[in-house]
Amino acid sequence: MSDRGSAIYEAQILEIVSGLGSELGVKMHPRRILWHGSSVAAPSFMRGLGSDQCDFDGGDVILPKALKNRLSPIEWKPLLASQLIYERRSSLTILARWLAAMLLLIFMWIGARAIIANSDHDSWHLVLLSRIEKCPIGRR
Repeated sequence: MSDRGSAIYEAQILEIVSGLGSELGVKMHPRRILWHGSSVAAPSFMRGLGSDQCDFDGGDVILPKALKNRLSPIEWKPLLASQLIYERRSSLTILARWLAAMLLLIFMWIGARAIIANSDHDSWHLVLLSRIEKCPIGRR
């Protein structure tokens, strides 16, 4: 495929990514496609991407080089949608964990403040009572 044909091919894929992002509610601003190819034999967990996987990194859409020009732009759609759904779920999970941690910290802070306030109040109250008992005006 010529450079011009390759640029058109990639532009169509980027357009599909933008459309899927809008449909799925994922903020995506894809700028370019990076074709990931593994030249070293390694276990799949070390390669980064499988031959049927894609990834997103900022504005980069990372696609497996083995599938370049083997799939039409529309045939990329299920792979891209799958990863976008995963990205959305991951970001929601991170947000939920962050909110849960913040709520836990707030409740712990409120509880600590209540304990401190009650202990200070009790101590203040005991000091006041002991001083009243020692005060000559209070005796008769």
